[in-house]
Amino acid sequence: MRTSMKPKRERETLIKLKRVKEILGESTLEIAISTAAILTILAILIELPVILLTHPPTKFYYAILFNIGLFGALLHIRAHLIEESEEYRALRESLQKSQRVSPAELDSYLNNKKNWDAYIMWLKLSIGLALLFLFVYMLLP
Repeated sequence: MRTSMKPKRERETLIKLKRVKEILGESTLEIAISTAAILTILAILIELPVILLTHPPTKFYYAILFNIGLFGALLHIRAHLIEESEEYRALRESLQKSQRVSPAELDSYLNNKKNWDAYIMWLKLSIGLALLFLFVYMLLP
């Protein structure tokens, strides 16, 4: 009886792991972005009751707006990684027409280009948020 239960549990565990992998993503960059988005949602959910219960200084209210903006930007970057835009389709077609590139190399190149573009977006986001934090917390009275 235990032997019949074990494969069933293993299948259920594998199904759960596949679902988690679908949610988080396949590459390490997608997993990092998904994890950051989940942590951002948790930060928003923790900040809301703190603000409602403690009535902190007005600058603290910006923290929720920053986190909502960060969450939106992370979702945008994740969508950029998942979806193949018109730019990548055109690039794929032009590289396929050249017939010098194998399909595996082409897929690898396009994935690397997508990841590089996502890293650039992430860098711009980080610099923009740092400047925004600097402006709000240092320059505003």
